[in-house]
Amino acid sequence: MANAAVPQTPGSMSRRKKIALIAGAGTVVTVGVLLLLVPTIASSLAPGIIESQAAKQIAGSVKVGSVSVSWTGPTKITGIELLDDKGQKVGTLEASSSLGILSVLGGLSDLGTTTISGSLEVVQTAAADGTSTTNLQRAIAPRTPAAPSTEPAKFPGDLRAELVVDALTITTTQKDAAGATLRSAKITGLKGTAGAAGRAVGGDRGANAKANFKGAIDGGGTFELSLDATGLTDTADAVRIDGAKVDLSVKAAGVPSAMLDALAGQGGLVAGALGPSVQNATLSVRGGLKDAQAVSRQWVSLEH
Repeated sequence: MANAAVPQTPGSMSRRKKIALIAGAGTVVTVGVLLLLVPTIASSLAPGIIESQAAKQIAGSVKVGSVSVSWTGPTKITGIELLDDKGQKVGTLEASSSLGILSVLGGLSDLGTTTISGSLEVVQTAAADGTSTTNLQRAIAPRTPAAPSTEPAKFPGDLRAELVVDALTITTTQKDAAGATLRSAKITGLKGTAGAAGRAVGGDRGANAKANFKGAIDGGGTFELSLDATGLTDTADAVRIDGAKVDLSVKAAGVPSAMLDALAGQGGLVAGALGPSVQNATLSVRGGLKDAQAVSRQWVSLEH
């Protein structure tokens, strides 16, 4: 004889629905809380990740005060300290990126806009053999030099990135082999933008790069730089500098040669060629960079 079905009362059905609804609501709330906590957790872990990755890549080191991450951006990093290979501070920066967590899911082709501000103290120290290096060069030098390769570097065709510099102060100091300060100068309020885009973004011109910067020099001087470079890659996205077209303009007035020398890492060549200061100079390069002969034919005017 088959078992008779137990009749369900309306009350028992109602209780089960309530339990199911409560359980479902609890799951939704739990997932929601976890989603809200992801940026918080990522923010707490990010400083250590940035510091450890920097230690693997550069000879110097990086310390990070705090990171604020959100799902859609921006991402803000404060209290960034760049140290050279001797542990001495080179600069303190603040940075923000337009990207958020969702931007990096599935890979990155558009790196968005990164904005930086703060200060750098570039110290150029002479060696006994007459050469010189800067603490900035030593700080960002590769920790492990790349092995020689015959393959050209690649610049992904769909890559795009922009850098915005907002009120950056750069102090340059020259020291002799004994460590005594010879001279120093400061750029204040340096502002500008720099960007690069791959072939797919730049069209048939190949990868391109642009930059525009302006700053004031203590003592009334000024510094301006403008760059427009196209054709930096071939149709296979391989970097081909010899096929690039460049329009470069650098204007300097009342700028200590030591500052240009330190920033360019030329070990005294600029100061030796131009004297103690550049009073009124314009350096312009327009055309192709196919070979050294082409470079020598560029129009260059320099007054100091």
